[in-house]
Amino acid sequence: MNQSAFEQLSLEQHQRDLLTQHNFDAETFMRLRFLLANGEFPKERNLLDALLVTPHQGELDPWPLDPDIESIGKQAIERGEVGVAILNGGMATRFGGVVKGIVNVFDDLSFLELKVKDVANRPGRVPIFLMNSFATHGP
Repeated sequence: MNQSAFEQLSLEQHQRDLLTQHNFDAETFMRLRFLLANGEFPKERNLLDALLVTPHQGELDPWPLDPDIESIGKQAIERGEVGVAILNGGMATRFGGVVKGIVNVFDDLSFLELKVKDVANRPGRVPIFLMNSFATHGP
């Protein structure tokens, strides 16, 4: 990591350590920050300029028409072939500086609790995998 770019960020040592631990690229960040501050990173840069087309016949797998699809799914759950991944948000999904996943939203339950409860109330045992980032891990 380019230490001079890192030093340009006004950070405390524990913040630098955390960023270093997660392979933060200070040089790229500073380059993008400079472009944004100087109006060289316009909104149009994030727009797709390619033509969007509908997929052609055969490019998408059709939904199975098997009348036993529910049974097939239940059997997959019973065999332990199904899991649920819950994404616990990140830096862009905060409400007032709080990680969205832990905000109470309904009946004193957080977003995460609602998601877990939804999975737990379904038939069968389905493992839940919670994906955190360094910004959401602690909370």
